[in-house]
Amino acid sequence: MNLVGIINENEFYTNHYLSEIFEGDIKEQITFWQTKENESESYKTPFKRLKGLGGEYFSLLKELSRKNLTKQEKIKLSREFSKTFLDVLGYEYRYSSQELDASSIPLLVTVDKDDGSPYLWVLESFCEESRDVLTASIVKEQLDALDEVDETLSFDEIITSHIFTLPEPPRWVMLVSPFQIVLIERAKYAQKRFLRFDMQELMARKEDTVLKALSVLLHHESLASKDGLSLLDTLDENSHKHAFGVTEDLKYSLRSAVELLGNEVIYYTQYDPDFLNKKTLIKS
Repeated sequence: MNLVGIINENEFYTNHYLSEIFEGDIKEQITFWQTKENESESYKTPFKRLKGLGGEYFSLLKELSRKNLTKQEKIKLSREFSKTFLDVLGYEYRYSSQELDASSIPLLVTVDKDDGSPYLWVLESFCEESRDVLTASIVKEQLDALDEVDETLSFDEIITSHIFTLPEPPRWVMLVSPFQIVLIERAKYAQKRFLRFDMQELMARKEDTVLKALSVLLHHESLASKDGLSLLDTLDENSHKHAFGVTEDLKYSLRSAVELLGNEVIYYTQYDPDFLNKKTLIKS
């Protein structure tokens, strides 16, 4: 499966799993959306809706490049697109500022578990040009007037040292900007394993298979399902199982190769005692 525009940083999932197995594992969810579309005139699949956002998206980038707009005006335009984008993915947009020990942070979506503890936070990373959203900082225009903000902290530092260290941290953080989206799972982020989505690449190419993958990986139904194990948990479990299976196959293949080589040496030394001393012996 060709996933140009989706970067599997430090193997959030194993690379072989994404290229060879992943497409089959998401087929059921894709079929569910397509069946729902066929049964309802008012419903459109998330990946079709994403494909239709291209014009609006590139108009936003054009506006962000204008010099005569204030930062507040650009943030407003960015949020309007983020609201539409998150709605496509099944999230209820509701801006709020969350106070942390070091700085307040701008939240666009919060999803809680049944007991009220946080499960997913969607953070806004405002950028006027393409850059790594994790190295960007919060700007004061993103927050309410009375909120305290530390503009020296990068989002990487905020997530690592001030969100995931909370007494009850969210399991997932999605960092959203006009240029990149980053999906982070708390247990994997210590090894800097996460998924990065290049929005310019994705919206320019509009490839069906990639938009389907994005829809599944970021959608509320597959990421924050209320019905027990989420689809992303299933994908992660399958990725681990496949990696273990590949390791086992390699181990047995290596053992078989060593046994074959050993048997050949035994065979020739039995019938030719000088075999090991011959110059024709293949050198390692």
